[in-house]
Amino acid sequence: MNNQKGFTLIEVLISITLLAFIMLGIMTTSENSIQTKDRVTKEDNKLLQVETALNRMQWDFEHAYSPLYFSIPMQANTQDEASLENYNRFMQKYQNNDRFSSVSYESLPIPQNKLDSKETFTFFTLANRRKFRDQRQSSFAWIRYDLTAPDSDDVKSLSDTKYLTRQFLADDVFNSDRIDWDKVKKQVLLKNVEAFQIQFWDYKTKKWKDSLREIKDGENIINAVKLTIQIKETNDYTKILEKIIRPLFPKFQSEDYYKLMNKKESEFLSGANANTGDQFNEFQ
Repeated sequence: MNNQKGFTLIEVLISITLLAFIMLGIMTTSENSIQTKDRVTKEDNKLLQVETALNRMQWDFEHAYSPLYFSIPMQANTQDEASLENYNRFMQKYQNNDRFSSVSYESLPIPQNKLDSKETFTFFTLANRRKFRDQRQSSFAWIRYDLTAPDSDDVKSLSDTKYLTRQFLADDVFNSDRIDWDKVKKQVLLKNVEAFQIQFWDYKTKKWKDSLREIKDGENIINAVKLTIQIKETNDYTKILEKIIRPLFPKFQSEDYYKLMNKKESEFLSGANANTGDQFNEFQ
């Protein structure tokens, strides 16, 4: 006679119920893990996009270029007609020049940075790095940052936000013609941007200014910029980014070569007159 006993029906039902709860817990944990992974991945991608955009902008503004970092604008010598005529003839090419306003003491072109609006800024930089060997490009380039409306077919973008775009022109940068930015490819740096503002540092007043014209030589030289970007998240949360960037060129007061030359000429003439007087006295 076999005395072995099996599980009763109640024990089987209890086992199945416990197993069902365990499986439900495992499935819930797995689903939560997948959702958490997707959410963290999206957040990381957004954070990576923001960091990439800020690094791109920092590289561009750090290499902002102007000969006024180490020189002064060329001046006309009104006392010498020949020199004044040469100066006027030389400056004629910059009267209708849309990219450069004048030249430095060493005859280097001075770029004309333009703040078309609070959301659109064009400037000259040394940030270009050739992607192909022997490509006919220099290290100079024109860069334009702009806040533009998103494409109508982009259903993922929020209706009340814009794109922060970057345009880069490294070919024939010293051409005097106006740049047709509509023909230059746009690179989208950030999406869902509500506001974008650039402010400029004024060394004289020690304050940030919204306009380049309020700063001496502001349209020709960048001392420092403060970028403020307002981004709208999908959950109606607004993120405000603020970054201050200073160009790599050192800031110092350039020597006024014209005053220096006049001073040396005056000292030379006064010295020559003094020597002539001494010789005259010795002759007497």
